[in-house]
Amino acid sequence: QGKPIEIIELYRGLDRLCQDLAPGRITRAYKAKYVSWSLDKAIFCCAHLQQAGLRVWVKTDPKSIDPSSPFARDVSKVGHWGVGNVELSINSRDRLRDADHFIRISFENAIRMHTP
Repeated sequence: QGKPIEIIELYRGLDRLCQDLAPGRITRAYKAKYVSWSLDKAIFCCAHLQQAGLRVWVKTDPKSIDPSSPFARDVSKVGHWGVGNVELSINSRDRLRDADHFIRISFENAIRMHTP
């Protein structure tokens, strides 16, 4: 509510990306400060909508971040909302496409952790 239409569209794109990873099996939950997506109660993506973009947190190894990446950072030692040690700053459709890789890895990690 009260966010620019461009940010709402980015959020909808992120939601589609997350939902398409396992159609009908992904749960979206609205928290006080962020939205989370999970598979079988294993959260793999969280997002906070801001005026200028999305802050997205994923459960991936911070060491896998390319040091020259302008939109991903290690937040393992920094307080933040959501779960995960990598924060992605998404302010365009191009950045959302770039984030797809990180979100898929986080999703695969969630599957691995919850597969008997």
